[in-house]
Amino acid sequence: QKWLQAAPADVASRVRLARLYEMGRDSGRAVQEYQDAIERAPDHWPAYAGLVELLLAHRTSAPAVAVLEAAASRFAGN
Repeated sequence: QKWLQAAPADVASRVRLARLYEMGRDSGRAVQEYQDAIERAPDHWPAYAGLVELLLAHRTSAPAVAVLEAAASRFAGN
């Protein structure tokens, strides 16, 4: 967290932090970090993948589908 305060644009570290929150069973903070990563770097596909995986693990398919649709439109043609 301290690193992200000093370098908030470091999206890869933000995704790693989200994964740490997942391992610590703090899904709310993990979702928040994934969403922040997506907002800061909309082309960083690991943030989308992590968020979808987390949402599906918690059986929240509607939000997962919405994230997948956003990613699909973002990365269409890549």
